[in-house]
Amino acid sequence: DGKWIVYDVHTPPERSAGSELEQEPRFLPNGTPGTFVGSHLLLSDTQGNGVSEICPAKGNCWRASWSPDSSRVAFYSDADGIPQIWMYDLKLKASKKISAAKIKAKLWLGDEAYWCSDGKKVFVPLAPSITRKTEAPSAAVGPKDSGIQIYSSGKESSEPAKSEPVQDYTEFFLSENNATLASIDVASGMVKEIVPSTTEPRPSCLTLSPSGKWIVYLSVYRLNDPASTKAFYDLAIVPAEGGPVHVIAKDLEVNDNDYYTLAYRWRPSHDQLVYYKNARLWWLDLNEKAAEPKQIAAELGDVAPFPILFTRDGNRLIIGTQPVDRKDYSGFWPSSLAIFSLETNTIHRMQFDPSLQYDQVLTSSKNIAWEPAENEFGSIWRNSESGEKSIFRNNLESGKGTTSKKELGHFQSIGAAGQDTMFVAYEDAATPPDIYQINHNLQRQKRISNIEPRFDNVRLGSVERFQTEIKEKDGKKITAQTAVILPTGTKKGDKLPTLVFHYAGLPLSRSADRFLAGSPASVPISVFVTRGYAALLTDLMIGPEGVPGNPAQEMVDLLLPQVNRAAELGYTDINRVGLIGQSYGGYSTAAIITKTNLFRAAVAISGVYDLPGTYAWMLNGLTPHINWSEQGQGRMGTHPWKDLTRYIENSPYYQADKIQTPLLLIHGGNDDTSPVQDAEKMFVALQRLNKTAQLAVYDKEGHTINTWSLEKAVDATQRILDFLARYIPVKS
Repeated sequence: DGKWIVYDVHTPPERSAGSELEQEPRFLPNGTPGTFVGSHLLLSDTQGNGVSEICPAKGNCWRASWSPDSSRVAFYSDADGIPQIWMYDLKLKASKKISAAKIKAKLWLGDEAYWCSDGKKVFVPLAPSITRKTEAPSAAVGPKDSGIQIYSSGKESSEPAKSEPVQDYTEFFLSENNATLASIDVASGMVKEIVPSTTEPRPSCLTLSPSGKWIVYLSVYRLNDPASTKAFYDLAIVPAEGGPVHVIAKDLEVNDNDYYTLAYRWRPSHDQLVYYKNARLWWLDLNEKAAEPKQIAAELGDVAPFPILFTRDGNRLIIGTQPVDRKDYSGFWPSSLAIFSLETNTIHRMQFDPSLQYDQVLTSSKNIAWEPAENEFGSIWRNSESGEKSIFRNNLESGKGTTSKKELGHFQSIGAAGQDTMFVAYEDAATPPDIYQINHNLQRQKRISNIEPRFDNVRLGSVERFQTEIKEKDGKKITAQTAVILPTGTKKGDKLPTLVFHYAGLPLSRSADRFLAGSPASVPISVFVTRGYAALLTDLMIGPEGVPGNPAQEMVDLLLPQVNRAAELGYTDINRVGLIGQSYGGYSTAAIITKTNLFRAAVAISGVYDLPGTYAWMLNGLTPHINWSEQGQGRMGTHPWKDLTRYIENSPYYQADKIQTPLLLIHGGNDDTSPVQDAEKMFVALQRLNKTAQLAVYDKEGHTINTWSLEKAVDATQRILDFLARYIPVKS
């Protein structure tokens, strides 16, 4: 009814030695996703007059879902030991458990509860009765409980009963996502299974049709090609009271921006849905007796996977068009929008300035665009040169848009209270993340929440941006964007000691949209800027994944011009520059300093350094770096036996003799993304060559410092600061 907001706040737990959180689990033994440990839900009126905790006194709670009459909130909590569904009653101001059934909670959005229209039942994913391991299973086969693992290949794998493909992720995906779809009576807690977990296609996440007659679900995703990084799932439908499952569409590609919530949309007040497949839109009308999908808006040609949103009356679709691959690991994005009328089958194409990049359409709910005025909707576009965001009021009839406001921050739609008001989560470099009310002119009017009051007194200096024109080897000129975060009291021209942040393939300059510029190397940038370092956030848009490349040299060719430009503009003292990166950025850091001696110190966190050696790394019987090397970030395009020279030339380990920059290597001992052995090998190589280096391995920690135990995260951060102070001192 637009009077209340429920939002979740996450307070990271202190992970103590010997606890179940010690080793950064994906799931706790009870089935709670590790990402929700420390999460709780708060209720506020939309005037910001008061905040209430709606969770039980203990445990974690997450995934709020309003009842149709806005009098109750369903949510998940493990207060009684396992994830279960609970309900908060606004009149009683109290929470209670609805059912003892165990919820199959997911790491990703899309597993929330769905209320039926009369509010008497909720539809949820339940944990299967078949117990599966929550870790990636071993593909080895051996005598039961013998401690022996046997792997087979070629002729040795001719007996199917004795071996499975090493690259088969099926069991792992099922263990994390497979669910029984069920309804639960809110009053009695009685459970009715609708789709058992063993049904094909294997169910994962559901939604309920507007009438409540139908459940549509997405299956557990899978890799159709073991050598590919692309995942797929099927879309299926079943009567809400139970019955045969009908597959609507097979092999919908999973979108990396949001695994489960972008695939399809229900039309408001109609049992009709639209879904995206193979760059086309398809329509299914469940009111027809022999309903079969049909293509719509075919005249648009290829469309983007998002946005696909209905107008408030449900009679028009807002569609992303002219898809482009931004080559930043986020897949295809729209470069324009179109309006498609479901009543007349007509299309209005919208045009935007080519310098603008699509960010989002403001939404009143998951399926519906917010309309601040009759026949208008709001959209946000980023200027590719300045980073500034323009908020447009777009006319649904003419397709024309007018700029309402310009911002440099990050928006996330929460919901609307009619045409006049909607609510967003907003943050920028100087503004901590909170919920704000915006009016029909798309202006921020009032802060509703104050999630972390201590942030009100934390500030950095100015955030500035510049561009660098870079000439590539083929003669083509490109423009790189760079953001500079300055310490308080400093300005352009002060020539500051500078720490360069980078992550090849990502436009890292966009991190400047986040409060205190975020943590792009898994350590808050504010740690360094408040100690006198300028932070340079660079864009390294190197060649595409899956294509043979030379990433080490490509990174250097894009990075050095940006650093030199920062020095020319007076931001940076070129003689006091450091380099830092995490994960692929850790690899990149070590790779870059094999090609240049510009940097006075470098910090590589959680990287891989021996590409051919890591290629065949086996984790629980799976070999994740085969895909990573051939089709993913590694950009080798093939296996080492076909192009060993390329692997070696791009491996810092084999180029260690060229490194002159002091290097700090930091790694978690239980990193299941980048093996710690790579950091150890890299250090030993530098040690043998008498290079200046330090290795810090943190036992039982994982891939990212900001998820480590507090004690070790603080130690790693202080170690980085001490290392930088020795080689890049900040003048008093």
